[in-house]
Amino acid sequence: MGANPGGKKNRSLYDQFDRRERLILGRAGIGKKDITTEGDVREARRIIKEMGTLKNRLPNPAAGAEAARDLREGFSGLPSEHYTVMNEPHVNAGDYTDCGEFIAVGVKPTSTGSASSVQEISFPGKRLELISDPDGKQLYIVGAGQDLSEADLRVFTDSKSELVDLGECRAISYAMKKYGHEVPASARGEDVRWDHEFGEEGGTRPTIFYSRKYRRLILGQATYRIEGSWIRD
Repeated sequence: MGANPGGKKNRSLYDQFDRRERLILGRAGIGKKDITTEGDVREARRIIKEMGTLKNRLPNPAAGAEAARDLREGFSGLPSEHYTVMNEPHVNAGDYTDCGEFIAVGVKPTSTGSASSVQEISFPGKRLELISDPDGKQLYIVGAGQDLSEADLRVFTDSKSELVDLGECRAISYAMKKYGHEVPASARGEDVRWDHEFGEEGGTRPTIFYSRKYRRLILGQATYRIEGSWIRD
């Protein structure tokens, strides 16, 4: 029969994370069994820092709905009169702004990926949406069908983590009808593709992740924001 000195229980590396940090890791699909080495701890802390927006933060429903509606009206140039109920594993409960149909992201792979040039990630034939939090400072790609194979992932990284750092997100493309005065007359009211290059105004580019557990792309937070009819940074 053995005993722990002083009657103290053995602590796992996971135990050093507080409740808030565990909630963030849980939203990213990382649990106690995934943190067994000091390297796992460092990776988890990096993810917590990058993915701080995934913490358990539930806004006031009424205020969130009003802000999301206002953001949508500014982005599209039309009154926002409809809503859709969705259940996404990587997005907290709350009210969000529909920013159109997601088309693709351009990603510069990490140093361990098999490719060195910017790669486009898209999911042809899948109906995916781009949404934003009511503050316009966190974008999400939502909808089933965001499946990347292990061969696909190796293009970007050799990481085996549950939440995979794919690299730097250079651009995002989406389709939406826009009617605002900022929109060129030739495109106003047309369902066209819009391409945004992150950092084009001197801001920082976000990291983009892939959750093996949830099979979702997860865009990190950076300096981008929705302002008027555009994504700016």
